[in-house]
Amino acid sequence: IRPYLSIRFGAFYLAEQLRLFDGSPAPALAAYNGGPGNALDWNALAGGEIDLLLTTITFEETQRYVQRIYSHYNIYRALYGAG
Repeated sequence: IRPYLSIRFGAFYLAEQLRLFDGSPAPALAAYNGGPGNALDWNALAGGEIDLLLTTITFEETQRYVQRIYSHYNIYRALYGAG
């Protein structure tokens, strides 16, 4: 496997998930890790509320993934701004 291709594909796929969720990173991360169909269901159950999203995710791995990456995302935003 060529890492540069994996990185490019991963970035493309995440961008697609961000478009699906109108730029909202938490459900996009859930879609990236747990599948877009599942994330659409989870996000609908949460009423689009990011704080509730983690409680609706039924995959433990995806819960941890979203929590970890979204936390890092918020740290970067605090340090460097929204960009």
